[in-house]
Amino acid sequence: MSSLSLDDVNAYLNKENEKDVDDDNAIIKKNITSKKSNYLDIKDVNASLSDTTTTKQTSSNSISLDDVNKAIRNNQTSVETENIDDGIILPKPKPKFTQDQLIAQYSESHPAYFKDGVLIDQEGAEKAGILEVIRSQTDENSQINMPLPVELHTIRYRDKDELEKYKASQYRLNMPLRYKGYVPVEKQTEMMLKQDLTNRPFMKKYIDVFGESGLNLLGHLTNTFKFVRGAVADGYQYVHEAIDEVTDGGASKTIKMSPKTAAKRFTGDLGAVLEVAEAAPFVRLTAGTVKSSQELVDQIVKEELKKKRDAINVAVKAEIIEKRKFNVKGMKNATQEASQKAKKKASNLAKKNLAIKEQLIKEFEVKIGARNPTNIDEIVDESKLISKVSAGRTILDPEKARKVGTNEAKKIYDDSMKSEVNIYTGKSEMSGLGEDLKLLGIDDSSVLTNPIVDADMLDPLVAVISELKSKNPGAFGKGKTLIDDIFKLTVEKQLQASPELADLLAKYDLPYEKFMLAVIGSGSQAGKVLQKFAQMKKATKPMERMEQLKLNKKLNDKSLGWKYFLRAVNIGRGAMVSQIATMMRNIRSALYRAPMEGLGDVMDNTLYQMGDIVSGKGSILGAAYRGANEFFRPTNWKNSFRHLKYMYDDVGFKNGDIKDFTDWILDRPEFSDEFNRLFNTLNEIQTMTGRGQATSRLGKGIDALLSAGEDLVDFLNIPNRWQEHIIRRSYFTKTLENLVEREYGLNLIDELKKGRLKDFMSNSSKVKPANARNFEELITDSVENALKNTYAARPEFKPFAKINNFITRSGLTVVVAFPRFMFSSMELMAKYTGGALFVPMRRALGLVGGLGMSSKRGVRDVFSKLDATDRDLITKNLVGLGALYGFMEYDKSKYSHPDYTKIRTGDGKVLDSTPEFPIRQFRHIARIGNQFLDGWSQKNGTATEKWAAGWDRLSTTNLLSAKELAETFLGANLRQGREFSVIEDFAFAIGDGDITTDEKIGKLIGSPLGNFIQRYVVPFGMVIDAERALGLRTDDMKEYSEETDLTFYGSLEKSFLKPFKRRGFISPTEEANLEDKVYAFDRDGKKRVAPELKVLFGLSQYEDDPPPADFFQKYGFDTFGLSSKAGSVIVRNRENRLLSLVLPSIAEVGKTLVAMNEQLDSNDPEKLNTTDLRKKIRNFIQTNIREAKREFGNKKYYYEENEGDSPETQNYKVILGQFEKSLTAFRRTAPVTRVEAVRLFRQRMGRDVVLTPTYQEDIYNQEGKIEFKAGERNIDLDVALNLEKKSRLRLFKRRRYIS
Repeated sequence: MSSLSLDDVNAYLNKENEKDVDDDNAIIKKNITSKKSNYLDIKDVNASLSDTTTTKQTSSNSISLDDVNKAIRNNQTSVETENIDDGIILPKPKPKFTQDQLIAQYSESHPAYFKDGVLIDQEGAEKAGILEVIRSQTDENSQINMPLPVELHTIRYRDKDELEKYKASQYRLNMPLRYKGYVPVEKQTEMMLKQDLTNRPFMKKYIDVFGESGLNLLGHLTNTFKFVRGAVADGYQYVHEAIDEVTDGGASKTIKMSPKTAAKRFTGDLGAVLEVAEAAPFVRLTAGTVKSSQELVDQIVKEELKKKRDAINVAVKAEIIEKRKFNVKGMKNATQEASQKAKKKASNLAKKNLAIKEQLIKEFEVKIGARNPTNIDEIVDESKLISKVSAGRTILDPEKARKVGTNEAKKIYDDSMKSEVNIYTGKSEMSGLGEDLKLLGIDDSSVLTNPIVDADMLDPLVAVISELKSKNPGAFGKGKTLIDDIFKLTVEKQLQASPELADLLAKYDLPYEKFMLAVIGSGSQAGKVLQKFAQMKKATKPMERMEQLKLNKKLNDKSLGWKYFLRAVNIGRGAMVSQIATMMRNIRSALYRAPMEGLGDVMDNTLYQMGDIVSGKGSILGAAYRGANEFFRPTNWKNSFRHLKYMYDDVGFKNGDIKDFTDWILDRPEFSDEFNRLFNTLNEIQTMTGRGQATSRLGKGIDALLSAGEDLVDFLNIPNRWQEHIIRRSYFTKTLENLVEREYGLNLIDELKKGRLKDFMSNSSKVKPANARNFEELITDSVENALKNTYAARPEFKPFAKINNFITRSGLTVVVAFPRFMFSSMELMAKYTGGALFVPMRRALGLVGGLGMSSKRGVRDVFSKLDATDRDLITKNLVGLGALYGFMEYDKSKYSHPDYTKIRTGDGKVLDSTPEFPIRQFRHIARIGNQFLDGWSQKNGTATEKWAAGWDRLSTTNLLSAKELAETFLGANLRQGREFSVIEDFAFAIGDGDITTDEKIGKLIGSPLGNFIQRYVVPFGMVIDAERALGLRTDDMKEYSEETDLTFYGSLEKSFLKPFKRRGFISPTEEANLEDKVYAFDRDGKKRVAPELKVLFGLSQYEDDPPPADFFQKYGFDTFGLSSKAGSVIVRNRENRLLSLVLPSIAEVGKTLVAMNEQLDSNDPEKLNTTDLRKKIRNFIQTNIREAKREFGNKKYYYEENEGDSPETQNYKVILGQFEKSLTAFRRTAPVTRVEAVRLFRQRMGRDVVLTPTYQEDIYNQEGKIEFKAGERNIDLDVALNLEKKSRLRLFKRRRYIS
């Protein structure tokens, strides 16, 4: 028989008193072997043995394991030991308080877990640490079986000391690994000096030489090593947890280890490599020899630890979880508990009102034809019965009720969906009722199942009716049936909207729709049932959502072919936003806006509390006091900015609390529309556009292809959707909390922890004040605000909303890919810059039903209290003006770039602000403001004169040009060219005689088609950008345009391929061999800077223009405006190189003119103000640039920097440039002029115009002589234009002579 000697026990205890091992196992061992623990404890065994009343003689100083088991089972033993040293074997100290006393104490200090002195939340108490659960366990591998004492039952309460130690152990368990390994150097040295170093000569020699100082040094090195290793482990754990968060536990699932375990394993392996064999003992600090009995105890402890690890990990986090704000599990439990209580109440009341239940069942059976209407007890069709008789009572038969209820609901639904032939159109059309059901998304008959046939709903229904009957006795007995009485009481008397009914439904946990379905479904015919049900559903949906449902219905009614086209377009739109760069830009845009939204909410709450002072009803002084009090209230600021906390909160984010909270609130049938709006927009669109609806073989094939594309784009958009959902959840949660607090006066989270979700959903008077809005409206507003902050909401301005809907559903997203973002961003900037001005405008327009107003309003309404839209306009305007002031000050500083679209980053580098919404927009408006104010301040006169001076100053810039406004506020894809040029060109293209027809048609088709098709390959742009970042592609800006081709197919091909080449969809070698792009300010071209920034962060960084550029940009001339517009790449690059030589001289002369003006006395009549000076400098620049470009036509300029070219090449470049100038002049003439010129050329020359730079063969005149030799410069276009010009002059002279 195995035995455990007292020497072994005492040796183990002495060892435990000295050990201070640095890992979680040691901490847990210490807890397990502490005096006050209820786990297996050798001291407890001794205490039990020493407390005996009888003795048992043994022949040796040992205790058998059987005796140990028996002692623990009975807690009273008849074992007598010899030579027991009272100084070694100590009795177990008795607890300070009994369990009953502890229960009484904790009932007062932790009331959430107790009710009337009885534990009601064991899990919560266990997490809080006041309670420990003790479970008997049998270890099959152990030599002993050690069940726990019966007297302790299965749970016990910790006293104060135990609780403090428990929390301390949790703290140490949760301590970062870098701190856990620390052992005081003195203690390390002391323990090492006690070691037997006989078998360790090296260490013995080291101590002899260096003594304690040397050991102290090793101790410091050991602590340093442990700290570094622990810090590495902490870093690894952080990264591991971050990956788990993004991939839903992907890292842990892959390596099958938790973050903390993996961190320990990783750094443990690292430590094994780094540790020196002789230094390892400093980490262990304990003796190497352990007796067999001690090994047995260690084994028991380790086995116990292995089994208890999960429970201990939960306990470690108990206090953190308890204090977490969004403890969704706790909310769910509280809600479920409240629901169970409500169900129990309903069941008890239903048992007291069996007659009502029986009457409901029988009346329903009469309605469906199971019973005789004149004799309710007579059964006419047993197959339709939903009841059975038990103990003389008619009760519900759940199996029959389920079957019959399903059949009845299906019959009603199918009847409503039948199509009928329209006598006017002759087409088969669905009834209006069926259309309404489809509109509301009711595509399943189960929704229409009457709650009377639902066993879970029948008792709550009976309970509600019984209370209504007791409170309104005079309303019953007047109708043919009980349901008729309820119908008249609730529907006809509008009781369904009263707090009384809402409280009853919440009290017995009966959904409103189920109650109303029972009332209308049992009191009328099937058709009327659905009509009333549809009306009820419509009444509960916000107007905006109903409009959206109607638009969705129109889209759903389109042909399958049209839907497939829209699906193809949407795949391209999805691909455009699938890059990591897009995700990072969206994140930054949200971060730019988030603080502004918080400040706006502070002001919104202030205006709300000020009340109705617009109409003059309230006291202005009182309103001012309330407003000031609210503005300076700390809670107002904290609550208004908590969406930022929700985005960044480490605990909430790491544990997915916000996600769990929003999903729990919205992912339920009552709020399914809002949940889909917030998260499932893509799936909803795919369903509406015909996914999975094909029936033919061809249709199914196309559907499969499109579905694969949709799934791929959906996968690629996971990062973008991830950040979008985080932002939406943050705004939704913050808005819902604020609205509940403002309108209900309650803390939403606290109330949900009390289990009051159903009270909110039923609009019970327990939570909702009499005049407050319904909870559904608060949910809708919260979702809408979340969508607005990610630019996914419908435009508020009705014309914008209509245009947006038209573009989306007409397929014009081929041209304007993201109309909703475009209109939403325009609305936002309008609010920021002038929102307050719209408040009186919209109220005045309301009198006549003006734009943006849904209906006319009375004069009284114009001066009524500010509504939510008014407050939004005012607060965003105030916040926007603050931001605008900051941007204006920045614009005037030395750090601002002359080109407002660029941001200086130092070292001659700039960032493009165009993708950074709303940075470019604010900078544009700030530049307009500064220019206007400069002009205003220069003028001494009336306000009208100053206003005119401000606008005059703006006329010296390009800030208000159509091109600039379109690129800033509409997007670069809407750049403006010549007005109506496309229409004119197309009109003349279909005529005869215009030699540019083929080229124009090729461009008209190729360019839009290429831009559209390249959407689908945008995701692959990440690969190209990554190649640049890795140095596999050139960083030089290249010229992707090709030489002019006047043929249709040549023009079509080049126009189609240009967008792909511009995005880099050519081989790295081919791209490197392209000509460098030459700029007017930079003849040597430009380079992309830090391309990795674009790949990872979506930042586009470039080399800044050289110094002369800032002078031209100051006066409104950018690179594009000054550069050559020649169609030929060779000619354009040559002219830009020449311009780069001329521009510095023009800049120097311009600066001299400015300096001369500044030196003039202020009273000198020659001195110009800043506006007139700008006009003079701009005119000077334009004149000199124009003259310089004219001079570039001279032959001497064609050889600039071409000394290395052969004479033939030089001559060809001269000819090419001259032909380009001729072609440009021909293109810029009116289409009718071009047609006449070609006609006259054919008439005079007897041949067509040649469209190559040189003649490809000898050209003969009408007399058969050579007029032009092959290789000579082509002058046909010049000749044609001269012929047309002379013809016009002759016609002019003839008309003049006749007159």
